[in-house]
Amino acid sequence: MRREAVASAALMLLLTPAVWRTVNTSPSYSISIFVTPEGESVGDSFTTSVRVTVDGLQAGTAYAVSTTTDPDGRERYYRQSPQWTYADMPVDYRTTWTLTADKAGTWTSCVSLVFDGDAPNGGGYQKITKCASFTVSDPGGGGGGGGGGGDNPPPSKRPTKLTMAANPSTVEPGKTFSVGGGLFDASQSDWWNYPIAGATIAVTFNGQTKTATTRSDGGWSVVFTAPSQEGIYAARASFAGNSQYEGNSASTTIRVQRHSKRDCIVELIYPEKVHVGDIVSITVVLKDAETHQEIKGKVVTLYIEANSHQIESGASFTIQAEYPGTIDVGARFEGDSEYNGAYDPGGLIEVWTRPRITITYVGCGEG
Repeated sequence: MRREAVASAALMLLLTPAVWRTVNTSPSYSISIFVTPEGESVGDSFTTSVRVTVDGLQAGTAYAVSTTTDPDGRERYYRQSPQWTYADMPVDYRTTWTLTADKAGTWTSCVSLVFDGDAPNGGGYQKITKCASFTVSDPGGGGGGGGGGGDNPPPSKRPTKLTMAANPSTVEPGKTFSVGGGLFDASQSDWWNYPIAGATIAVTFNGQTKTATTRSDGGWSVVFTAPSQEGIYAARASFAGNSQYEGNSASTTIRVQRHSKRDCIVELIYPEKVHVGDIVSITVVLKDAETHQEIKGKVVTLYIEANSHQIESGASFTIQAEYPGTIDVGARFEGDSEYNGAYDPGGLIEVWTRPRITITYVGCGEG
């Protein structure tokens, strides 16, 4: 009985750390959002305050997206936080923004916390959203018009079409890329033939905001630098609208990813047998493993016995065979940003003594 109790206690000691690690692998978070004041009239301003905390993220990324939509469902505000990794833990992110209500109805502000790679629900992706609203009334119902004595509503604005794309859509960390598109009059069936010039486009990416002015063809573009952390990032463009046109927004994604390396092979070219005193040439050739094309200009380490020599791929190294026996050769390419490393164990060069040939002249006697 005592042995069983000791065994059970030992088993619990072994299992307890594993259970503790499992419980703590999921990140924790909190989200709060509120709007002040909660209701006013057309023309009044309201402020949205957001706080997001994240802790315990061990893999992947997390980020917050803040938005406000008007009573017609049009997005009036958009902002994305930087993407956070385990190195940023714990995170206490706070942001506020203020808008002026120009329409009666319910305005809704939301914040979405996105986990990509290590989500609280145990999966690889999770999006948690909380919202707060602001109710806007129009007590006057519109002012009286001059002379006619009736309501004179403002003329309706024309709808817009905002296009957007990233070039390239996949970029290496630290490299630049462009985000661009066009703004058009969507009241026309062939809207692409009706560009809107001189409009301001605000573009947000990874916590940065840049602006561009549409050209005569409606086109616009801005340039960003990709962050050092790999992942999928969102970029958002928005047109606030003006006296003629309604506002609009569009979004796209950019994948930040390091360039995938190719495989290569190292080949050693050398004679299998030489004689003492011979000059021996050893050539190192680096080739693409898929195309078998020679790769030149890469530094390869050539091993000869206990010595190492740095030479470029495609080059030759010469030595003199001094003693009979064997010469052990090999080569290694450490790899770089373009190719993975490779190794050729090589082999042995046999060194023989040069044979001596003695010719003895044998004369013929006279009979």
